[in-house]
Amino acid sequence: MSIAAVAAIFLVMVLSAALPLGIMLLLHKRGGRWFPFLVGMVTFPLFALGLEQSVHAMVLRSSLGEMITGNIWLYALYGGLAAGIFGELGRFAAFKLVLRESGRR
Repeated sequence: MSIAAVAAIFLVMVLSAALPLGIMLLLHKRGGRWFPFLVGMVTFPLFALGLEQSVHAMVLRSSLGEMITGNIWLYALYGGLAAGIFGELGRFAAFKLVLRESGRR
């Protein structure tokens, strides 16, 4: 791996962490709350990287998975629907189960 590739990966990593934190710091000065921000930071990886990847492993290793991966249009449709469903389910769960109490929406 070249030094330029490592530098680019490091830059993306720093920006991926610093940009949301910087925006939250600005919003916090204007009355933004940390709790919903932190809930979102936990919810997204749990649903998108945990649960969604588990479903991908089950679906794509099945006989249905061969059909999906064999057709680019089905693969794109499946990937988009899975990302949307798990992203929205995570958001819904966060709002309904965690953020509903004490008006923290």
